[in-house]
Amino acid sequence: MSSTTINAARGRSAFRALAIAGISWLFMLAIAIPASLFYDIPVRNLTRDATYISNAGFYIGLISNLGIVLWAGAAAICFLVYAILREHVRVSRVALFFLASAFVHSGHAR
Repeated sequence: MSSTTINAARGRSAFRALAIAGISWLFMLAIAIPASLFYDIPVRNLTRDATYISNAGFYIGLISNLGIVLWAGAAAICFLVYAILREHVRVSRVALFFLASAFVHSGHAR
């Protein structure tokens, strides 16, 4: 495979990732604006940190937030391992295990 083909594939992959991130951001905004209008809550209150809005201490919800970060990290690692195994091994049970684990962890990280 030539370097031009590899660079083109990387460019498409990067563009795809940016497009998914942008679409996700627009989707969240499309939910926040109607919710703001319906419940009469400023959009800035829906997008800021809850402890900042309530003027609570920084430690409020610290353990909960750390748990969410750990769950999200586990999901990200599982997705990464799946992507690496998928590139090197056609379809293996191990790769599918990591994909399923990633979805399970993604469901718990909310």
